[in-house]
Amino acid sequence: MGETMSNLKFRAVLFDLDGTLIDHFTAIHKCVNYAFEKVGAPQRSFEEIKRNVGGSHEKLLHLFVTDAQFPEAERIYRERITGHAALDGVFLLDGARETLEELQKRGVKMAVLTNKWGKVTRRLLEHLEVHQFFDAMVGVEDTQWRKPEKELTDYTMKKLGVTAKQTLMVGDSPFDVATGRNAGLKVCGVATGTHSREQLELEKPDWLVNSLRDVIRIVERGA
Repeated sequence: MGETMSNLKFRAVLFDLDGTLIDHFTAIHKCVNYAFEKVGAPQRSFEEIKRNVGGSHEKLLHLFVTDAQFPEAERIYRERITGHAALDGVFLLDGARETLEELQKRGVKMAVLTNKWGKVTRRLLEHLEVHQFFDAMVGVEDTQWRKPEKELTDYTMKKLGVTAKQTLMVGDSPFDVATGRNAGLKVCGVATGTHSREQLELEKPDWLVNSLRDVIRIVERGA
């Protein structure tokens, strides 16, 4: 059965999305390169795009287009990734559904906290049939804030009715470590997405795991 709610180390978990719960990199890569083609910017490899996902789509695009190209590239990318191309090749990462199911059984409150557009986030999670696990799904344009701003994390915890001490942040990038740190949360890094274990070690998360399943024991025992 696992631990009772009163014995858990954490009462709530905030999950990043891309590279933590889902792989959406195929769609992102295709939509980015489509926008680049339309504005005359060079095509970029899958790995180039993947390793720069996490901060925001604006930061990602600015890395590869000129200031003059940016407005049109951003418009085209937004149109594609929020439209029919959003579901292209998306899938749940190994252990994601199992982890969500086990945490739900233990009464843990869960939310998704991402710099992806909120409406796209909810569409993806509904498509993958895991939206029912979350008490909140918060993304860009749902508030005036973005990760790693403390206000966004505080806003999400308020929706769950929990405090920073009761909450664990889980993510695959330095942005996620900063998000948790800025709001006073303990952070678990997962080496399943944009950054390697070695890169995440430099950020000094409280825990660093190779599988999302390990989050279950951290929530239960903090070990």
